[in-house]
Amino acid sequence: MQGSDYSAARPIPVDPPMPEGLVFKVQIGAFRNAIPQNLFKGIKPISAETTPQGLKRYTAGLFTKFSAASQAKTQVNNLGYRDAFVVAFYNGKRISMNEA
Repeated sequence: MQGSDYSAARPIPVDPPMPEGLVFKVQIGAFRNAIPQNLFKGIKPISAETTPQGLKRYTAGLFTKFSAASQAKTQVNNLGYRDAFVVAFYNGKRISMNEA
């Protein structure tokens, strides 16, 4: 997940299309206001999801196995994002971990 940072010229994708089926991502944070594009240095790929409340939830990676997402969460935690956690999506819709 290490890689080049995002920038104003290469912004973090917002609400990108999601693959069909069950996938896992690592949520790094949620923000109401715009954040610097290079805030999450060393983490790639990142995307943002717009919530009905107007927040942007930033997630890293795209995994088909929970175990791989959990390992990535540990890497993100080690980069200083202690509140990161794994989230699940099914056919592009966020679901609870119990449903996953």
